[in-house]
Amino acid sequence: MPLAPGQQGRVYENLVENSYTVGSDGRLQTWLPVLDSRGVDRALAVDSGPPLFLQVKSHERRRQDNRLSFAIPLSQIGAYSRWVVALMDATTGGYLMPGAALLRLGTRGRLVDGRPCIRVTASRSSPRWGPYWTPMWDFGRSLIQLAAPGLRAAPLEVLPERSQEEGAYFEAAITAALLGATDRLVLYRPAVDFAGRDLLVQLAGSASSFYIQVKGTFTLDLPDHVRFQVRRRTFWPDPHLRFVFCYRAPGGALGPVWLVPASELLVRCHPGDKEHLSFEARVTGSDERWSEFRLAPDDLSAALVAELQG
Repeated sequence: MPLAPGQQGRVYENLVENSYTVGSDGRLQTWLPVLDSRGVDRALAVDSGPPLFLQVKSHERRRQDNRLSFAIPLSQIGAYSRWVVALMDATTGGYLMPGAALLRLGTRGRLVDGRPCIRVTASRSSPRWGPYWTPMWDFGRSLIQLAAPGLRAAPLEVLPERSQEEGAYFEAAITAALLGATDRLVLYRPAVDFAGRDLLVQLAGSASSFYIQVKGTFTLDLPDHVRFQVRRRTFWPDPHLRFVFCYRAPGGALGPVWLVPASELLVRCHPGDKEHLSFEARVTGSDERWSEFRLAPDDLSAALVAELQG
């Protein structure tokens, strides 16, 4: 029995992910959409740098002259700078290109249901499409060039699967708070657990994004303080990283939360010890260090949108 279109698409997505992961020696880290990805099948980044947003498309059919035909709904094509598409030819490779090139070189048309689309009829010998042909074994190198030419970034430690229920609860609570508050944010989870990164948050329809590390507690350290330890060996003052610290009183609702840029964490935190930075904040009232970062959970999505809009 032949594969259904959706099944075939997932096979190609996994094939591409495996190819670029192996071809990059694991430097390309994969992030999977939490919900509707708006034309993105994988987000990927070099050493947790700025991500690319990748869509993988299988061809409609192969013509008698060996050219491949693709029809891509216009609504699924990203019009922002870091969106790329892989138009796949079975297991041999594909046409790997930015969205701007696809829109410029493709032909406008309509699908059978009337939706506008971009049509592509490609061959490796074509002067229009041939330069974008990439063999499967070269996906890793090619995507690194697109994602981060000359990027210097801190390597991340790969962790075993988490077993701490408390950490998983707070990650799920923040994910739910963001998804329930706005449709302007697109969320991705890492394909494997990287130290220091729990979510990738994208401003929908743009290349603007942040990584988020979530830390939560049910415990007050002093009558009105929370305290979190951030491991120095996994910390990097990355301008694309935000910390979300969370408190939930036992039996109560989530909140408050603190949305803190990594650079501010380094400047304002107590020195802690040689292993950790120490984040200590008041849950209520005036707090000289952290009041400006304290939010109600319902306000977190709006704060992220405002920062991503720049």
